[in-house]
Formats: sequence, C-alpha cells, structure tokens
Amino acid sequence: MARFIFFVLLFNLLNISDLSAQRVLQIERTGKARTKKIYEGTILTFHIKDTPRKAWRTETMLEIKPELGIFLTENGMVNIKDIDAFRYRRPLAFAFARSLYGFGTSYLLYSGIATLFRQQPYDNLLIILPVTSAAVGFGVQKAFGYKREHIGGYRKLRLLDINFK
Repeated sequence: MARFIFFVLLFNLLNISDLSAQRVLQIERTGKARTKKIYEGTILTFHIKDTPRKAWRTETMLEIKPELGIFLTENGMVNIKDIDAFRYRRPLAFAFARSLYGFGTSYLLYSGIATLFRQQPYDNLLIILPVTSAAVGFGVQKAFGYKREHIGGYRKLRLLDINFK
C-alpha cells in the first residue's frame, strides 16, 4: 500500500507542470479536423496586412494573450487580425540547392586544375556546367524554399487558452 501511495504522489508531482495553462495559436482550415498549433517560444515568420509584399517579420512568440487577441514578441505586440500570411522554411529545397552549389564548385575546381596540368585547351564546358548548376540551385531555392500559408478565406487564426481549473 505504501508503494502505491508513493507512486501516486510521484505521478502527481511529475504532472503538476502539465496542469498549468497552455496557450496556443491555432491555424484552422474550413472543413478539416486537423489544425496546426503554434506554442509560445516558437520562432514565427509572418506578414502583416498593409505592408510591402516582401516585408516578412521573423520573431519569437513570447506570450499569448487570448483575451486580447494578441501575442507578444521581442519588438512589441501583434494582433492576430493583422496577420496576412505565415512562411515556413522547407529544408529539403535548401539542401538540394546546397548540393547543386557544391557540385558546381567542385566541378569548376577539379576541371580547372586538370586543364592547367594537362595543358589542354580551354573548354566552354568548364564554365557552362558549374554556372548552370548554380543557377538551377538558386532557382530551386527561390521557387521551393518557403511555404506560404495565407490567412483568410478558408484559413482562420485562433488564440486558445486551455485552462485546467
């Protein structure tokens, strides 16, 4: 019996931290049960309405105030009604672009050294292949590097406070 009481007390002590309120920024899609939850302390990249098209802000969400409809960052507060879009980095596109940059650099280096030591005439392929590789890598990074989620229409933002009282 003493063991049982010990384990119950230990279990309750370990779960006390989970009983505090969880505040969350939730992105909901109309007609879908699955939502995306963003917790306090997450680094966000977002766009504010009525700002220039390329003016993305990257800030850490320090605290969520659901009753006011805002969240606090290092540079002030952001009202969720002012958020127009979120942007997420796609690591696979950046890794693919980096590998293309590495291929172009190594090809240029090794073929340049081989051309110097073999005393062969200069070949256009020495420049065309690395430049093409770098251009394709840059294009992949620009086209597929970030995923944008526009808010409005069928996507809605909601601030939730899950209290256990």
